[in-house]
Formats: sequence, structure tokens, C-alpha cells
Amino acid sequence: MNREKIYFSIPAKAEFLSVIRLTTSAIGSKMNFDIDTLEDLKMAISEMSNIALSSVEIENLEFEYSLGDSDLEVILKKSKVKDREDEKLMMSKMIIEALMENVEFSKDFIKTKLYK
Repeated sequence: MNREKIYFSIPAKAEFLSVIRLTTSAIGSKMNFDIDTLEDLKMAISEMSNIALSSVEIENLEFEYSLGDSDLEVILKKSKVKDREDEKLMMSKMIIEALMENVEFSKDFIKTKLYK
């Protein structure tokens, strides 16, 4: 299966999150996700970004979208994440896990997959 890949990098500032939400919506729309799924996807992307923005000394949010025939995989690369888990980060993780499938958190990235 040949997967199309899209790479997107934005400054790690809250005012740029609308750009990544719009981009994510456009990609999901291209894949024919329904409106409810697009809203879930945008919410998950926002929460992934919130986790990364809580990092120390992060300059950019780097997203990788991998488009398959029946799924969309999104990876947000991050660095220098705070070691402690506060309530806000835990809530963000729970939201992502409730909205998306195959969620994986690591020190270097957040990876999730959504099926049509």
C-alpha cells in the first residue's frame, strides 16, 4: 500500500493552532471523513498541540500526516517534554484516546490513527 505523506511545521505558539486545525480538516475532508469525524480529528489535534506546547524550549510543532486508503495517521514530533504529569496533560491524553484510535505517547512524539 502506497501512503501519501504530508509534512507541516508551525511555530510553537497558540495563535498558530487555528492553521493546523484548518490544515487537518482539509486533509480529512480530502479523505472523505464525515463532519463529526473531522470535528473529532480537529479536537484531537488541538489536544496533541496542547501537550507539545507544554514542553520546554520547543520552537516548532512538526506534524506528519500519512494518508492510507482507509486511514489517516498523524504524528506530532516533540522534544523536551516535562517529566511530571499534571492534570491538564492527563486530561488532554484522555481526550485524544477517546477520540482517536491506536494512540501512542512517547517522549519524542504523539502518534494516532483514524479509520474511515
